Formats: sequence, structure tokens, C-alpha cells
Amino acid sequence: MDRFIPLGAVLAAALLAMACTEQPTCDDTSQNGLESDVDCGGAVCTKCSDGKKCGEGTDCISDVCTQGICSVPACADQAKNGNETDVDCGGTLCPACPGDSACLVDKDCLSTICKEQRCKEASCTDQVKNGAESDVDCGGGGECTACADGRMCKGHDDCQNVFCNNSKICATPTCVDLEMNGEETDVDCGGVICPTCAIGKKCQDDSDCDSGNCFKYACTTAQCQNAQKDGQETDVDCGGPECPKCATGKACQQGTDCLSNTCNNLVCQASSCTNSVQDGDETGVDCGGSCPTKCAAGMGCKVPADCASGSCINNICT
Repeated sequence: MDRFIPLGAVLAAALLAMACTEQPTCDDTSQNGLESDVDCGGAVCTKCSDGKKCGEGTDCISDVCTQGICSVPACADQAKNGNETDVDCGGTLCPACPGDSACLVDKDCLSTICKEQRCKEASCTDQVKNGAESDVDCGGGGECTACADGRMCKGHDDCQNVFCNNSKICATPTCVDLEMNGEETDVDCGGVICPTCAIGKKCQDDSDCDSGNCFKYACTTAQCQNAQKDGQETDVDCGGPECPKCATGKACQQGTDCLSNTCNNLVCQASSCTNSVQDGDETGVDCGGSCPTKCAAGMGCKVPADCASGSCINNICT
């Protein structure tokens, strides 16, 4: 005789079986299955927002999982997130990217060159002003070819004519630009184009001087070559306002009488990088030229190497 089972019991058993076999979903308001937090993370559900639990970066919208918590994107989190174009670079917030990084626009790259969505290294032929260039593909203190007249410059070394004017534009030297350039032997004088130089100015030969006398590369009067101490000389044929400067050990009245620009106890002293006097080939006091100390910003210079900053503009360290 068959045993009778109540219909209600059958239905209850069926419902229980269904409940026991129901699979986790991404909208069941429970953390289950592979989820790292409620209804997010894991290999199936959507990524979790900042502050939610995570097991790894792929669980998070930011792709950053820090100590088990999804974190806000940052430019040093070693993940490509936010609007970065590559890991921790590019986009509107992070630094520009180095060569061969992914990019979308030129400003995503240090070289300012983004081609085929990859950053390209700066070069002197890329038709872009980048790297150390002072203008497009020229200048840069020797990195690229020197710039022609009319192009932008940072210093004289950037220009073909070795003259960067006060407007930071390469120009042709003239005899009234207050610079020693072109074929001049001193500032705006000497050479084959400019007027002759006054007494005391530098020269290469007699034709560079008003007096017609160039002695030891300085314009002098004939008196400075007579082997006698006369006129306003401080020693024989040297010193004073008209004759060449005196060598070390010669008599002097002031620093300008001496080649070293140092006059102590009425005797020209050898130049030194530690005497608190600008002498020798120094471009500033005890700095620049052959001195080991580089000049600070605001001090004189002739070339970038004279400056601690490596930047010499209009003969001033910047």
C-alpha cells in the first residue's frame, strides 16, 4: 500500500532544493561568490569604487588596491588609472611621459611629440621646439645646430653669428650693440668694420687703435713703448690710464693697473680664486673662468659653464 505524502510537504521540499542550488549574482546585496565586496570585484562583477574591499588592483575602478581597499588614482601608485595615458604619467594631472610611453596628445610627452599614440624622443630634426632647443630644431648651447638671425635664443652660443640680443633673438653683430662680437677686438670697436679703439681697449694690431699703436694687445700711445717710466705709468711702459696693464710684481696704484686686477701694497699680485677680488679670467669674484667655483645667479659669466646653474644669458648667470 502506497504511503500518502501531503502536497504541502512536497512543495516545501521543492522550494528548499531550489534555494540550495541558487547561484550568487552581482545584485543580490550580498558579498558572495568571487566578489571582493558586496556585488563588486572579482572576475564576474563590475569593479568596486574607492573605499570598497579588494584583493587586487583589477577589483577596483581605480586599478589601485592598497591594503585591501580600493584607492583614489595617484601619479605615483604604479598603475595606469585616472586619465593617465601611461603608468603614472600623461593626462591633465600627472607629469609628461618619457620616450615610447603611450600618449594621446603632444603635451602628454616630455619631448612634446606624440605620434601614433607613442611618445617619441626629442631630436634636432623633429620640427618641434623641445629638449634644450632655443627655437625649433636649433640652439641649445651646442646640442643642435646654431640658430639663424631672427630665431629665438637663450645665449650667444645658440646663434650662428654668436650674438643673442636683449630681446633673446639671434641677430647680426653691429658696432653699436654694446657687445664684443663679430670681428671686434673690444666692445663695438676694432676689426675691419667698426671704429678704431681708444687707449686701453683691446686690439690685435695697430690698425685697431685710435693712436695707431697696439702694444701687448692693448691700444697705447707711443710713450708706452719707450722703455722708460714716464707719463702716468705706474711701472716701465705699463699701468695708468694709457698703457697696458702691468704684470705680477710690477708697481701699481690700483687694481686696474694690473693684468690680474689685484694691486696690494702698490705691487701687482698674481690672480687667485680666493682673494675676494675679480681677477685673472674670473667672470665674477672668485668664480667662473678657470676657477673651480661656479658663479651664482646674478654674477657675471661668458659661457654657461661659468655658472652654477649652467645658464648664462647676456653675460649674467640666471
